[in-house]
Amino acid sequence: MKVIQYGVGDLGQTAIRLMAKKGYEVVAAIGRKRFLNEDIGDISGLGRKLGVKVTGDAESVLGKVEADVVCHMTVTDFEEVYREIMPCVEAGLNVVSISEELSYPWDTHTRLAREMDKKAKSRRVTVVGTGMSPGWEHDLLPLTVASACARVDSMKVMRVSDWSHQARSRGDVRFGRSLPDFEAGVRNGQIPLHAGFPEGLHMVATALGWKLDSIIDWWEPLVSKSLRQGPVYTIKAGQTCGFKHVSIGLIDGEAKLTFGLTGVANPVPEEDGEMGTFIEIAGEPNITVKEAGSDVPLGTVARAVNSLKAGVEARPGLLSVLDLPVAPPLPDRSHV
Repeated sequence: MKVIQYGVGDLGQTAIRLMAKKGYEVVAAIGRKRFLNEDIGDISGLGRKLGVKVTGDAESVLGKVEADVVCHMTVTDFEEVYREIMPCVEAGLNVVSISEELSYPWDTHTRLAREMDKKAKSRRVTVVGTGMSPGWEHDLLPLTVASACARVDSMKVMRVSDWSHQARSRGDVRFGRSLPDFEAGVRNGQIPLHAGFPEGLHMVATALGWKLDSIIDWWEPLVSKSLRQGPVYTIKAGQTCGFKHVSIGLIDGEAKLTFGLTGVANPVPEEDGEMGTFIEIAGEPNITVKEAGSDVPLGTVARAVNSLKAGVEARPGLLSVLDLPVAPPLPDRSHV
């Protein structure tokens, strides 16, 4: 399979390494400012050149380089993603993206979602957003668990994640801040919370045959009570070590779906509790499931790379992970 890698940051580089292991051929790479004109084998740490250099000119690639699919790993914002993906679709390329807001944009970006779906169908290609959350932990995984229920009354999915190795581009603005600085940073948009909860809530609600009336969103910073020293960040007592973000989907004033994420750096069990994803389904029967051990950055990339084949073979249009078959990893085809 021939792939165009769109985005060559940390996750894009991981994708290049993983695709090399799986025997996929990366035939072009599109970046923004970093690594322009550098070989993707060098920037991704493969230890060998692949003969493909990063370009910042998408037009020089799309429709001119033969490929089956675009592995898209740039930004979250749907409007910006729309501007990047639509030329790919126009060029007759399937797209698998890790943009959180692309996961299920029908209720949050209705007009643009319809336009993308219409164009994808006319060009006979597939566009799909996937990843860990959205794309697995807060939607596909709990819905799979719910398939063993005769009835679902409500669902709660809470993840507590170790962010000790988070890229400095994100972690430096989140960790080691004073409480007023953190709160001001969230309000002015400089500190991002978790993206994709509204899309995931609508996806799960639709799958369960529900229509949400409204979504309540709240967050709180986490302040360390002790000195935390880790592989990337050193956080003093009284400084921020992460945050908790919760979104609740309501029907007739009742909390039907609750999604939460607690991201914490250098976790202290006595302060932060147990790491993992905790799923609670109230219904017939009640089911509680704990998932532990997943690596979110690697899992995000793996979800995308493992879905490339399914994305190419799926029906045309703007789809969600619920429209794709299970996509287990292919066996390694090299010794990379």
